[in-house]
Amino acid sequence: MYFADEFNMISSFKTKLSSDFSGYIVNLAFSYDKNKATHANRIALFNKVYQNALLTPVSFSNTQNLLRPDGSQRSYSRFADNPGFLLSQEDKYSYHSNRRQFSLNAAKNYENLKLNVNQSYESDRFLNVDRYRPSTYGFISGLLNERMQDNALYSSNISGNYSLGDYGFKNTFGISFILNDHHAEVYNSLADKQYSYQRTSQDYLFNYSLEMHENDLEIGADLGNSLYISNTSLKNSYWLPKANAYLIFKDVFNWQRFDFKVLGAYTALSSEPDLTRSYASYATTLLKAENAYQYFPVNEAESFRRLSNINTKEWKIGFRLNLGYKISFEGEYFRRKILDDVFPVYENTKLILKNMADHTYSGCEFNFSYTNLRIGYNLLSTQKISFFKYQNRADRVENGYNNLAI
Repeated sequence: MYFADEFNMISSFKTKLSSDFSGYIVNLAFSYDKNKATHANRIALFNKVYQNALLTPVSFSNTQNLLRPDGSQRSYSRFADNPGFLLSQEDKYSYHSNRRQFSLNAAKNYENLKLNVNQSYESDRFLNVDRYRPSTYGFISGLLNERMQDNALYSSNISGNYSLGDYGFKNTFGISFILNDHHAEVYNSLADKQYSYQRTSQDYLFNYSLEMHENDLEIGADLGNSLYISNTSLKNSYWLPKANAYLIFKDVFNWQRFDFKVLGAYTALSSEPDLTRSYASYATTLLKAENAYQYFPVNEAESFRRLSNINTKEWKIGFRLNLGYKISFEGEYFRRKILDDVFPVYENTKLILKNMADHTYSGCEFNFSYTNLRIGYNLLSTQKISFFKYQNRADRVENGYNNLAI
């Protein structure tokens, strides 16, 4: 095997408490996860091991001896590495993660009113000890970096909805407030630099939906608007409408279970890059393919502030046809326009995030299924055929950044 003596140890503790306090349904949950691994692939170590294992000629045995008398690695070429040498290390585990999650949910149902409060907190710590020992190709003197990341994530969601009417004609009014407060700190010992990120964002959602049932006709619609406010955004978003509707025609031509559904939807969203995500891997864009062995990421994004929101507008139309209890056919076309998407770029050796481009993701999907096809006394079969096609096309790129490697 290429990856011998690799170990991964996971320890988990989870507990949950549910109770009813005077009509309030309360749920408390706590979980703790600890993970240790011999190696991680943050510096593309596994890629390097696999590549050198494949390139080693059959006339050379990597397992015979790892070291020469002078302590350097033994490999078939000074331009290559011994896979066993790359994986050998003094400490058994070079990757550690600890994650603690706590959540509280309280719900109260009245006759027509539903209230829900959800609070959650998460604390994470990740440690990568990335090391290349002396005589590694590209790192003759060796290299060591300890990367530590601490996350503190708080989220609060308060929502309520009020319903009027009955099965024939039902109206529902809803409102929701979401508060997120995220902190992340990243430290790299090789650069002796600490990065600190913080974001407080608010989402307000207003929604109205209706359902109508009349004989063999069913109609549903959903209208709403949301607001996105953030302390890291260059400009907040106050107009993010959404609308979707569907029609269901039942027993068409008076054929039982011959149903036809048509639907359409439009959604506008605003978002920002996840500040707990590392963009260090974009160091690959600084290297030509033949110099990939020099890859060793240590630069993180300088800041997540003063960026415009990533605005998304999505359209969707579709249908579904049921023929009896066994045959169904459905199709969907979607088009998602992403404006001012964020990509990293290196400027003066610093990794900077910028609103770089607009692009459109569009496609279609079709599914045909035949369920419960009897092919024996005690044997049923379901057949399904799916077709999916999509493309992601860049529509606009900021001046000066054409042909930017991403």
